[in-house]
Amino acid sequence: MLKEAVLRTGCLAGVTAAAGRSDEQELSVLCLRVLQAALVYVNTLMVQDVLADEEWVAQLTDADRRGLTPLFWTHVAPYGEVKLDMSSRLQLSAPMPST
Repeated sequence: MLKEAVLRTGCLAGVTAAAGRSDEQELSVLCLRVLQAALVYVNTLMVQDVLADEEWVAQLTDADRRGLTPLFWTHVAPYGEVKLDMSSRLQLSAPMPST
């Protein structure tokens, strides 16, 4: 169902049009779902990290708490070069002990 909706609405148009075959299109859509799940997971970790700070928690109103969601993506650059540094980690919560 998601695959069909994505294909109908034109999302991933460049990927699906280039693929040309339904099995490759399905793989593209499944990869998108994995990417979205990873994004929500990292966003959740970032929100939890901010909420661990007592100063921020004291500033939040009830409306702010109701509006918290990990479904934001303004910090994502989907059409650009992404440079990965696999030798470092995201600094979320307490630092990890070095091994």
